[in-house]
Amino acid sequence: MSYRTVTIKLLPPTAKKRQVLEEAQRRYSMALEAILRACRPYSRQAEKDEKLFFCPREVLKKADDFEAQPFKDALQRDAQGLVRGYLTRKKGKGRSSYPICRREKEDLERILSHWDNFSTSEIYTNLDKYDTLRPVSFCRYAGGRDYSILRGEKGRRYYGKVYLLNRQGALEWAPSEDYLTDIYTGEILREKRGRRRYLLLPLDAGPWQKKHLLQVEKRLAVPKNALLFEKNGAYYLSVRLWYRDPAPCSPACTLGVGRTEKGLCLCAWDGEKEEFWYMEPGGEGKDALCRLAGDVCRLASRLSALLVVENTTRGSKSLPGASFSLPDYRFVAKLISQRAPVLGLPSPVPIAGSGLYQKCPVCSQRRQGSGRQGERFFCVSCGHSQPWEQAAAAFLARSPGRYQSSRLRVKVTRVGGFLHFRCPALEVFWQVRESSQGKEWFCRRAMELLEKPDEELTLRQRSVKKKLQSAPPPEGGWFYFV
Repeated sequence: MSYRTVTIKLLPPTAKKRQVLEEAQRRYSMALEAILRACRPYSRQAEKDEKLFFCPREVLKKADDFEAQPFKDALQRDAQGLVRGYLTRKKGKGRSSYPICRREKEDLERILSHWDNFSTSEIYTNLDKYDTLRPVSFCRYAGGRDYSILRGEKGRRYYGKVYLLNRQGALEWAPSEDYLTDIYTGEILREKRGRRRYLLLPLDAGPWQKKHLLQVEKRLAVPKNALLFEKNGAYYLSVRLWYRDPAPCSPACTLGVGRTEKGLCLCAWDGEKEEFWYMEPGGEGKDALCRLAGDVCRLASRLSALLVVENTTRGSKSLPGASFSLPDYRFVAKLISQRAPVLGLPSPVPIAGSGLYQKCPVCSQRRQGSGRQGERFFCVSCGHSQPWEQAAAAFLARSPGRYQSSRLRVKVTRVGGFLHFRCPALEVFWQVRESSQGKEWFCRRAMELLEKPDEELTLRQRSVKKKLQSAPPPEGGWFYFV
């Protein structure tokens, strides 16, 4: 699944609606600051017990003092996230400042009257937070609470329906002259004269935003949480959409993604021939790495390839003198694993990086040392030779086929008239009376274990089952006995 955020500008609101929007932001900010202050002793207890912090329900009563009842769920989530981030930073760095949302005049007077007790940075932080307004957050898409998006029959204009007022603060509004339909549920809004807790805000949706809203109408995207904020005098509604991933395609080849000293080397392997590409980040920083990951995914989509990446958590080491570091590759591989399912590609396959740059792509033998002779890789076992930068990508590209054709090792010992079978891949140890049919008995019982298990299979057993179901058995069967 993937998420996308669509930000839509609101048409300039009337003076009355602008006043309601500003007041809602002020009430939200003041309520969040009050809840953060009430959570401080609970955060100390969570830090002492080394437990995950959860915002207690009783502190949410602070929101009633600011008429912020419509935002209680969002306030709880925001306060919980801010405090958890604070505790994480404090645990990692040893110290961190407790989160501040907003400061009032009384707070500044107290700080400035005892300024000797505060550092310069603390004073400037409090001054920056004076009378600030936070964006109003909505936890869910719903017609009767939080927010929803409506479409008018006349001119296909979109409207944001946002709940900003409690029952006591509801205001009188004239009913809309347009027939409005919820773009996700299809419900028709039937407005009558009277007091309402929500505002109808016309949206200035451009072609790009309308394209995503049309996906919501077709049920191809699901609206989740949203954010209402002000920037340079204009208001915006930022909506988070959840997209269902398309069904993965049947791969036509494998695409190994290896590291080089300056970037990536990619190898496409279709079982008969190899093809190589070199890619480097076009600049510094994470933006360049994001573009590099996008280029890799687009190439894989064009080739309908199964991506194979290096599992950097298992024995990977940085290349000496490389400008493209191991953390850079780890970040790119993470982005690739997130973006591939969105493009209809199978999930990338991670391969352990231990000794990856010492292994021969053809025979899989691992050399002592780097196996590098000048700018080429040379295998003393089979004599294979190719450019050194291509060897790791070629090994990764061939790994899925090598794994699918590999057989499962079963160790057999004879003890007191019994045959003992031990298979590490299946995590089993069985015994049977010695006979000429003992190996056939083990094969039948192993397949029964995977197809009709008496208990839930372990992660390793599920992996073996998936392997056996995805390819025909190699010559000699899946098991070999030693």
